[in-house]
Amino acid sequence: GGALAQKPVHELTGALYYLMARRREERGAFPTFEEAAHAGCAVPTDAEVADLGEWAPLALRVAYETTLVDMQRHARLHGYELLFAELQGATHARGAHRPAFSFLACRARRRAVLVVRGTQDLSDIVTDSR
Repeated sequence: GGALAQKPVHELTGALYYLMARRREERGAFPTFEEAAHAGCAVPTDAEVADLGEWAPLALRVAYETTLVDMQRHARLHGYELLFAELQGATHARGAHRPAFSFLACRARRRAVLVVRGTQDLSDIVTDSR
């Protein structure tokens, strides 16, 4: 954490770029790498695939909305309502970092979902590194 925080942003950006390029090169040299790496894994059940299909829009779309109105609108499109959200990550007095998140519920399915947003901008990189 400490060594990463001392690096200038342009160096971190360059490092990420070269890491992605290297991974792309590895996939080009061995296109079936992911298949081979997961050869011994269990096949997901139909119920697990259905759950992923339900939750993916929440994690990939709702979590990245920039306003509460848009977040609530997209959640409702998928049968959920927004209960609480923190759109920006937070740094607390003790130096602890908390990523952006939202708490959603579906009354019909009797489900509650905590959605933690991934990296969206440079400030999230600092949170992610700690």
